[in-house]
Amino acid sequence: MLLQERVNEAQRMATLELKEIQASAKGKGKKRGRDDGDRQISLSEAKKLSRQGQHQKSKSRRKMDSGSDRLYHDLFGEDSDDDLEFLNDIEEPISGLVIYRNVLSAGQCAQYYSWLTTEYFADTTDRRANQGMHFGALTDPDTPLGRLGQISTTLQRLLPASVLARPVVFDQAIINLYDPGEGIGDHVDLLRFDDGVVGFSFGGSATMRMRQVRGDMQRAVTYARELESVDPDEVAVALHAGDVYAMSGEARYRWTHGIPKTVRGEANIQDRRISVTLRKLDPDRINH
Repeated sequence: MLLQERVNEAQRMATLELKEIQASAKGKGKKRGRDDGDRQISLSEAKKLSRQGQHQKSKSRRKMDSGSDRLYHDLFGEDSDDDLEFLNDIEEPISGLVIYRNVLSAGQCAQYYSWLTTEYFADTTDRRANQGMHFGALTDPDTPLGRLGQISTTLQRLLPASVLARPVVFDQAIINLYDPGEGIGDHVDLLRFDDGVVGFSFGGSATMRMRQVRGDMQRAVTYARELESVDPDEVAVALHAGDVYAMSGEARYRWTHGIPKTVRGEANIQDRRISVTLRKLDPDRINH
């Protein structure tokens, strides 16, 4: 059986298994813009969400219920944090961009894919909803997103020591849904987010395009749209289910990243993909 067929079968089985353990509340995502990855939020709203640790959704906000709080162990069973070992291929194609391959197994990816679909994109009445957000410290490994935060800090070469030294490494997550043929424009994450951005991939594969930014740091305040602002040379990064990547330093601030709709004349994304990106809000730059 081909790898994609095994993943599809694992996803199908995971969906059946999850029916008994999914959180009862179903949330709706929001529409992602063509070029930007983030909705503008006010200082008071961000602080409130960060304090309360709520999901940000287009029409409702709610705390994760007790079912979600215990979901990780329902999905993956009891395990010891001390036993985490990752023997994976590591790539560093540009300064500050580190990629760990196959951190999560096909079965684990299928479980996460099903949970993310139900938690953020289950309401099919709004087909345009393709983005969800979470605000609040991602430190509890007994929650699905908190577990991803823990994995990010366990991979020794993924993040620099300055990022790992923060009392709370991540306190925001953005969840993006990509259907076949979709993508997101080249951009640099807003300066309201601190150094160190980690991405997880679930579902279909995609090629992420990296382009070097010319000019000063002000380019990070707005998205890189002008052709003359980027180097014509590109770095193509293949992202598959189970891969984890991090951008810090040069890769975080001096390179744009995006998911082009087509690669070599064909659809970049050919199977539905969900990405989870972990970040840290900088309270001093919340309005940038």
